[in-house]
Amino acid sequence: MDFREILGVLSKSSPYAVTTAGEIIDPELRAIKDNLYIETDVELAFKNKIENISTNNIIFLCGSSGDGKSEILSRYSKLHEGKIDFHFDATHSFNPEATAIETLDEVISTWKQRKKALVVGINIGMLANYERDGANEHTDVRTAIGRFLSDRTSEQNFIFIDFESYPKFKFESGRISSPFFSSLINKVVVDDQKNGFKKYFEEEYGKTRTADYKLVANYLLLRNISVQKVIIELLLNARIREDQFVTARMLLDFIYCILTGSDYLFDNLFNGGDNELLEAISKFDPSIKRDSDIDKFILNRALDITDEDFIEFRNELKDKFKITGPLNPASEVRLMYVLRYTALNNNYPARFINSFKDYPELLYRELWELHRIYQGNSDHRKKIKAFYDDIVFSAIDGFANRNAPYLSKDQFYLSSHGEYDIASEIELEVCYESLTEHDSNNIHSFNLHIKANDERLDPIPLNINLLALMLDVVSGYRPNVHDKSSVVILGDLVTKITSRASEADQLFLFKNGNRLARVKKNSTGNIKVSG
Repeated sequence: MDFREILGVLSKSSPYAVTTAGEIIDPELRAIKDNLYIETDVELAFKNKIENISTNNIIFLCGSSGDGKSEILSRYSKLHEGKIDFHFDATHSFNPEATAIETLDEVISTWKQRKKALVVGINIGMLANYERDGANEHTDVRTAIGRFLSDRTSEQNFIFIDFESYPKFKFESGRISSPFFSSLINKVVVDDQKNGFKKYFEEEYGKTRTADYKLVANYLLLRNISVQKVIIELLLNARIREDQFVTARMLLDFIYCILTGSDYLFDNLFNGGDNELLEAISKFDPSIKRDSDIDKFILNRALDITDEDFIEFRNELKDKFKITGPLNPASEVRLMYVLRYTALNNNYPARFINSFKDYPELLYRELWELHRIYQGNSDHRKKIKAFYDDIVFSAIDGFANRNAPYLSKDQFYLSSHGEYDIASEIELEVCYESLTEHDSNNIHSFNLHIKANDERLDPIPLNINLLALMLDVVSGYRPNVHDKSSVVILGDLVTKITSRASEADQLFLFKNGNRLARVKKNSTGNIKVSG
């Protein structure tokens, strides 16, 4: 086998992509596959539970397809063989004529009869299906599943361990980290004899004329810690902006694709392809970003204007990463994007760092962490207040009053009747006492906590897309059909607030932007009209 072939063990189309009980594969590839395995936080939680499991317990290992359930179950079924029953995949049935629900009914019935601990690997969707359609005789199991799905807690004999409770990305002091993905990359590229890919890379690197030069260059790029940082940021964007699940199997296939694709790694990242992560990441292609410095660079490259600094930069890349040959301007932008954190003698990409910054993402990271660590000190309180006043409340006001822009602060448009508009006043405030309720495990969103006329609203999940929409609304942007999902959330929030406003003790009547009258109900229930 050559280097490209040995990397095939990472591919989702590889026969080694999924671990199942009783498999027999090539010993060398088995060793490489075993070396890729990483003990994650979710596995440590599972390990703790299974070591203390009782005969009347069921452990449900819950997640999505490809997240690594089979790897964990295969490993621990061998360690606890004969002591615990394992049902690897609750989407499958033993009998071609039986459904997955009927099979799970049978597995649970056997557990009740044998008084032997049971472990079930199950997708979240299948868990919900069983809660709805499982046998009536297993109402106790279905009830426990229903409670878990509503509040993510385990109870009595039924233990649920959910992959989503152990996120693969973290925000720490304003920085992104992904110990799992970093460890996974390191398993592939580390310069260590235990790494089964190492000798094949060295053989390919040592070839004089027949070397797969793009594959060699891509491997050298992926070894670079700063390049890995860029890739982790892109994967985070795929997760929080495109709501893309990131599973272990996807990540392995992703590494395979960016290494072995037909182009250099920096192009493979943004060309899409038969990988869900690549499809999501392609939407963040830096070469289509409109920025004066990037546009000027692309124009200069297209016109072949001499740039000695850029020539020196490309020569350094030839020595360090074996990147040779001409590149089109779009590829050159992507190259600088991928290398923007890398320390080079000629630090040409650094001049574009501000051009590549994503302000909504940076702000989201800061706000997510601020909500997580909020303890009420004056500095945190000041930052929280500025965010709510300048962005959240301003966006709510702008969206609610888009048909009546003449209304002043705290006034909210309610309805129109011919030439007349009706509005009311409502005071929005931060509900500081609720800020400590932030779910620190969920990086996909954090909750807004708002009071309307001193009445607490239900927490409103804010994700990066809703934050970006709010920033745009504050800047004068009018949402359109392309913002559908975020507009629905913002619209629901405005509806909750205007419903409170419509119950206020006073209403205002406007005509052509001019206030005609105020209608107020006093403490005795009488109506007073003024103006």
